[in-house]
Amino acid sequence: SALWLSTRKLDIHPAVRSVIGGVFGMASLQVTLGISTLLSYVPVSLGTAHQAGALTLLTFMLLLNHTVRRPSLALLKSLPQVVKAN
Repeated sequence: SALWLSTRKLDIHPAVRSVIGGVFGMASLQVTLGISTLLSYVPVSLGTAHQAGALTLLTFMLLLNHTVRRPSLALLKSLPQVVKAN
């Protein structure tokens, strides 16, 4: 939730904002599933849903990491140079 709260007012790309919202929503669902699973004495259906939620949350985090990562120096060197017209 700290990530979501800290990026609410930043001017970021809508795709990044969407992925951050997905991460926040999935993390909230994962916490809810975990608590429900423990309070219900670990039924198989809730345990399986919790495991599937963990996989989905991991996928969202990998997508977010890939989306906002810094480009490598080799990639930056391979791009054509942009010259400003004076």
